[in-house]
Amino acid sequence: MILLLLFTLPLFADNFSYVYSRAEGSATISRGSLKEVLRLKERFTGTYLWARLDGREYLIRDAAALAQVRTAFVPMEALRPPQRALHAKMRPIERRVDRLEREIDSITDRDDDEELTDADRERLHVLKRDLREARRELRVYEDEERKLDEREEVLEKVFDAEIERIVKQAVRRGVAERVR
Repeated sequence: MILLLLFTLPLFADNFSYVYSRAEGSATISRGSLKEVLRLKERFTGTYLWARLDGREYLIRDAAALAQVRTAFVPMEALRPPQRALHAKMRPIERRVDRLEREIDSITDRDDDEELTDADRERLHVLKRDLREARRELRVYEDEERKLDEREEVLEKVFDAEIERIVKQAVRRGVAERVR
């Protein structure tokens, strides 16, 4: 079972928070605390949208409202494959950077009374060159990652606004069950 926890930063006044949980356990999206998400996971099962609006808590299981939530989530879900692919490209480079840094440290962190040999200096020179190259390669992916992160932030704001609209509409339509 894959569990995706996605927490957005508070974008609205403290009078609105929500948790959207899918029955298959593949996604829990929240504008709230992890403690709240875990509390709700123990309390409710299945697919639901829980929301706190103006101090009142609501549970929404209405099929039409949940379909709107699923539709609103599609653009954010569409970011997952490119993010996973990018991270798959980054991981080997990050491991290479870590390995090079450890090897450099093992040479340079020797006792002061132990001088570097010519072979050590040459090896250090090669390692530092390789490290610069790996970091340069990684920066390209990090720039791409930053752009995806920025896109995700925009989409999260749109999603949060859409969820607030859906909750208010469900309350007006009487399909939001008051739970507290």
